[in-house]
Amino acid sequence: MRRTALLLLLLLPAMCWAQELPPTALSESPAPTKREAPIEPLLGDFDFKPIRTKDLDHETWRFAVDFGLPNGLRVQRRIFDSNFWLEGGVGAWWVVPYASACIRYDWKYLQLTRNCFSLRPGLSATFIAFGPTIGVGWDMEAVWTHHYRNTFRTDLGFRVGMTALNVRDQDSRNKSIPWVPILSLVFNVAF
Repeated sequence: MRRTALLLLLLLPAMCWAQELPPTALSESPAPTKREAPIEPLLGDFDFKPIRTKDLDHETWRFAVDFGLPNGLRVQRRIFDSNFWLEGGVGAWWVVPYASACIRYDWKYLQLTRNCFSLRPGLSATFIAFGPTIGVGWDMEAVWTHHYRNTFRTDLGFRVGMTALNVRDQDSRNKSIPWVPILSLVFNVAF
């Protein structure tokens, strides 16, 4: 303990003398800064204006799988070189089978290099095998699209809407069911 205290007393003047040395040219130069890599945004550039689908996509076919109310498969085909698509689908509303035909518009927002967000409103006619029943409805798909090497793309999102049904009862009279909901998850593959 005494030796340590004696050693500190001997080194104290040397430490004070080292702090009073004049600055050298090396110490006067600014400290080197780290070289910073340019910061790239996570999502890249985006634009909220509607974009014509035909300028961005070359796909003419889409296959959609719906999970929810209703469950089903849909096939979509682009109409010429426009943003409109024709659609035909089959599936089940709970356990009741249905078939439908629809015209849908493809509205793109938030376009990135390989990703985009789309809204797709549609107007449909539905035939349900219970009754038989005919219905007219509208729905909206909201999907996030990812392009894979410009050969095909996948969409993941949800579909919400409603259908008005006209049911024929046993006395051959028509009864209206005002609204049947459409609420399902959507997975599309386009090529």
